[in-house]
Order: sequence, then structure tokens, then C-alpha cells
Amino acid sequence: MINVTSNLQKRLKLHYLFDLIKFTIPIMIGQIGIMLIGVGDVFVAAKYSSSTLAAIGIAVSIINPIFLFGIGLLMGISSFVAIRLGAKKNTADSLKSSLWLALILSFVLMGLSYSLTFFIPYLKFEGDLGTKITEYIRIVILSFPFAYIYQVVKEYLQAYEKVKIPNTIAIIFAVLNVPLNFILVFGMFGFSEYGLKGLAIASIIVRALMAFSSLYFVKDKLMNSNLDKEQAHEILKFSFPIAGMFFLEVLGFCLCGVLAGKFGIIQAGTNNLVLNISSLSFMIPLSISSAVSVKVGNAYGQKSFDKIKWYSCSAMSLTLTFMIFTALTFIFIPQKVLGLATDNKEILILGSTVLLIVAFFQIVDGIQVTIGGILRGLGRTKETFIAVLMGYWIIGIPTGIYLGFYKELKLIGLWTGLALALTCVSIALLFVSLKYFKHFDKEGI
Repeated sequence: MINVTSNLQKRLKLHYLFDLIKFTIPIMIGQIGIMLIGVGDVFVAAKYSSSTLAAIGIAVSIINPIFLFGIGLLMGISSFVAIRLGAKKNTADSLKSSLWLALILSFVLMGLSYSLTFFIPYLKFEGDLGTKITEYIRIVILSFPFAYIYQVVKEYLQAYEKVKIPNTIAIIFAVLNVPLNFILVFGMFGFSEYGLKGLAIASIIVRALMAFSSLYFVKDKLMNSNLDKEQAHEILKFSFPIAGMFFLEVLGFCLCGVLAGKFGIIQAGTNNLVLNISSLSFMIPLSISSAVSVKVGNAYGQKSFDKIKWYSCSAMSLTLTFMIFTALTFIFIPQKVLGLATDNKEILILGSTVLLIVAFFQIVDGIQVTIGGILRGLGRTKETFIAVLMGYWIIGIPTGIYLGFYKELKLIGLWTGLALALTCVSIALLFVSLKYFKHFDKEGI
């Protein structure tokens, strides 16, 4: 009897693991596609010139906290709808309400991003770097509404576990982005050589095509639903701590990108390259986090602690396996990884050292984002915000600035601070999640 029970439990564990993997793979493909759009921009910028690579890196560092604050506000849609589905509540009007919220949000954040460009001259970047940064930002912000529309549709469909369409769209346009960049940046097939401006124009075109393509597949749902401003307010309230967490975390990385610009073009270019490489590896645990937030959210709506527990364990197992692999890759073959994008010897040498620091925080970074997804599914979003606030802005960022400027470690010092921040956040969220699990085990949901 004991053996039968043990075998049944093993099968249940595998069921949750394989179910999560099946759900995660399309999300993973889509996340990699979205990330590859940025990587494609960096790749083409590096081929064009070192100053273009540095300019786009700093420009993205300046506006990304604002842009990703908006993405964070929309990321809660999938968990919000999944919880309502599990509890058998109405979700018919969630899509139109979310799109209404996204459009208002996009115009507010576009205006805020544009206003930041007036402060760029005061940062006194080397040569004409400041002019290039300003030029790029003022064009690329026009893509915000399209990016947010796509994100809403993606999150809404994800709550229903319909993930193939939006993520296939992401991959298709990630592939299209690279040749489009080459055409507009270098001037091919009769087009003028736009240089840095070409990267921004390509982003607008790609994001617009992604938005219209995704809307085509939900047009019937839009036609048969109503705008519910009260539900939009509920989504905003649910997602605001997620957006705040995204803002604070991304702001930390982006501040390092801006500060790296103070150390010169090589340091800024290296930072941009390493950031994109580490962000690409981060897409896998981020995908697992997105998937487990929906699975846990649905289970939480059903008040099923067993499902919450097994999906959470499965997600942590997947994340740890992948992040250990990437950590070993960055330790043993850093120059080969960097060499895929550049042959600049100075960037290769400095980048190899920074990648060793990235390798160190791969595991803790994976843990914190996965637990963040689990807590999002449980409707607990404030704890993640507080952990990121403390870990980054009380501990990690001040340490990084001290090491980078006062100890003159420059980029290495900044990334050491980021590694410390992620470690602190990971430990804090681990304790928070264990507290909730113990409570559910004893008291129920």
C-alpha cells in the first residue's frame, strides 16, 4: 500500500512538471523572441560603430525603467484573470478594459520619457554621444502604444493558456527585426543610411506589426465585450506593486548603464553587451515565472494547495537546472559568448571579467524571479516590491556606486553591487514564500 502511494505521488509530481514545461515552452520562445529584438538592435549597432553601440545602450538605460514600469502594470493581467477563472468569476470584459488602460498608460509614459531628454545635456557625455541618445529616445518612444497593446493581448491569452499565437508572433518579428535594422541603419535596397535613427524606426515598425497581428486574433472577443472601468481599476491596483518592482529593479540596472557611460565608450559598450547577454539568459526563468504565476493563480482561485505546491516545486526545479547551466557557460567560455557580437579586444577582456560576476548571480536571479511569479499567482505582490526596494536601493546600488567610483573598480564595481542586490532579494523572497506555504499547509487557503 505504501509503495502504491509513493508511486502515485511520483506520477503526480511528474504530471505537474511536464504540464508546466508544456505551458512554459511557447512563453519561453516568445520571451526569447522579444529579447532577441533588443539583441538584434545591439548586434547591428555594434557592427555599425562603437559610439552607436554605446548610445543605444545608454538611451535604453534611460527610458527602460519607465517603459518596463508600463509592462509591469500589464504583467499582472494574466495572474488577475487566472485567479478569476479559477474562482469562476466573470472575465469577459478584462481584455477591452486592459487595452483601455494600456493606451492611457502609453501616452503618459511617452510624455515622461520625452521630458527626460531635456536633462541629457547635463550628464555631459563624451563627444556627440548625448545628441545621439536624445535623437534615439525621441523617435523610439512612438513605439510604446504598440508594445503595450501586444503585451495586453499576450497576457490575456496567457491566462487562458493560449500561448502559441502571441509567442509565435514575437519570434516571427524578432527574425524580421535584424534585416530591417541592417536596411535602415546601413542604407540598403534604395533606402538612405539612417544610422542610429534607423534602429529606432525599425523598432516602431516591428512593434506596430506585432500589435496589429495580435489584435487580429482577438477581434471577436473585443467586439463581444464591454469596457469595465471598475475592472481596469482592479487590474491597476493588483499590478501596481509588480510595476513598482519592475521599475526599481530595471532602474538599478539602467542606472549602472548610464553610470558606465561616465567611464567611456569601451566601458559603456561592454556594459550594454553584457546586459543583453545576461538578459537573454534571464528570459528562461522569466518565462517559467510567467507560466507558474498563471498555474498558481488558477489553483489559488480553486483553493487547491496541492496544485500550488507542486507547480511551485516544478518551477523552482526547472529554473535552478537552467541557471546552473548558464552560470557554468559564463565561467568557462566567456570570450566565445561575447565573440558572437563583437571582435573588439578591449570589450572582450573587460566583458569576460564582468560575465564572471553575472555567472555568480545567475542562480539567485532565477530564484527571485520564479518566487515572484509564485507570489503573483497568490495575489501577493507587495512583498516583492519591498524586497526589491531594500535589496537594490538600500544595499546593492549604493555598494556598486562605492566600488565603481570610490574604489575605482568602474564597471566591475557596479556589477558587483547588482550581484549583491539580487542575492538579498532572493533570500528575502524565499523566506516570504516559505511563510505563506506553512500558513496554507496549516490553516488552508
